[in-house]
Amino acid sequence: MNNHNELWSLSLDFLSTKINKTAFKNWFENLTFEDIDENSKTIYLLCNTSMQEDIIMKRYMDEYLIPSVNEAFQDKYNIKLMTKRENEKGAGKSKNKDNYSTTSTVNSTFSQENIVNIRHTFDNFVVGNNNDYAYYTAFSVAEDLGNPRYNPLYIFGDPGLGKTHLMHAICNYIYEVFPEKKVLYVTSEIFANEFISALKNKTMDLFKDKYRNMDILLLDDVQFFKGKETIQEEIFNTFNVLHDSKKQIVLSGDRNPSELEISDRLAQRFGWGLVSTIKKPVFETRVAILENKAEQENININDDVLSVINIIASNITDNVRELESTFFNLTNMAKFRGEPLNTNFVRKNATYLFNNNGEIDVDSIKNVVSQYYGISIKDLEGKKRTRDIAVPRQIAIYITRELTDMSFPSIAEAFGKKDHSTMMHAHKKIGNEILTNESVKFVVDEIMKKIKI
Repeated sequence: MNNHNELWSLSLDFLSTKINKTAFKNWFENLTFEDIDENSKTIYLLCNTSMQEDIIMKRYMDEYLIPSVNEAFQDKYNIKLMTKRENEKGAGKSKNKDNYSTTSTVNSTFSQENIVNIRHTFDNFVVGNNNDYAYYTAFSVAEDLGNPRYNPLYIFGDPGLGKTHLMHAICNYIYEVFPEKKVLYVTSEIFANEFISALKNKTMDLFKDKYRNMDILLLDDVQFFKGKETIQEEIFNTFNVLHDSKKQIVLSGDRNPSELEISDRLAQRFGWGLVSTIKKPVFETRVAILENKAEQENININDDVLSVINIIASNITDNVRELESTFFNLTNMAKFRGEPLNTNFVRKNATYLFNNNGEIDVDSIKNVVSQYYGISIKDLEGKKRTRDIAVPRQIAIYITRELTDMSFPSIAEAFGKKDHSTMMHAHKKIGNEILTNESVKFVVDEIMKKIKI
């Protein structure tokens, strides 16, 4: 087994040279060699989460992981991925649905509202540099409820970036792994409305019993409590009861606790434990979010769909909810009209994604690329093959293909070339490098922004 472990370490070394550092860190650094069956030629690897398992299977298994393993082991092996949750839970573990509610209530005094989205899980939350710490802290809370290090957890960021997704993911994870725990997720508006109802109907004892007897209370959008002093007082007291009882509290808001317009003592308590932020996603993360959305909807990510994803990700930069909604609407519109989802379809039906009335031409692309690299347009169109000219030319060809309707022969003519296969090679080369080289992806993203597509 020691020899096998050494060969597995060598496999990771090979793999690290084939994919970008961020991908390797996110998905492979904690992938564990579990066992090997020489009879069936199968290697068993252990993932931390089903999300990690899914990403590796879909994006890295055939093209990167298996070749790296076979290179290290000097033989051909099958690879079987497992999750730690599968190992630890075992078979036949039942779930007690009575202790978990996807509603805002745990007693019959208040009206039930189904507000936890069961599709919001850790597995389909796309992790990037903008949200990796928030993801880590949320997952840590779900795995270790009430740990003083994580209690309370406060997540903040602009609307539409994934705060609610993480809160729902905590609920869904606990329901799956710790079904005996009592979980309550509510928006701040629901909390306020039920508090007012309890005062009006003289049912405060039931209200307190509901909110103070949870194993975990998740309270969304706490900035809503601005100007509501009486409700803030109730939140303060509920917080103290839960925290003193070592029960978990998770909060979200649109700003840092210290910037909330609520009482100082309540804001201080919100910041007692972990405070994590979700920022606007970078281009790479936006693309990954839309690819994940396409996979959820069983949409084949061919070159045309990938071009549409790149256009949407280049334009909608501030709001994940809007990003996903735009893609969802376009895919449904294309399906309804029986048309292929491609750049032409987007130009016709989503002109708001384009500036200059959608008029993007190869000349404007050449101009931006040449300015970005400090070279002349003649250099882009010329025959020089030095790296300082060849790379900008290949990037200009790639962007032209992605953002215009031009065919490869037309692009070849525009760049003064006779053979359009050179254009196809450049497009494929840059497309592959975008997936594996962060610096190339950054440059393409920056140039696309300057073109304002």
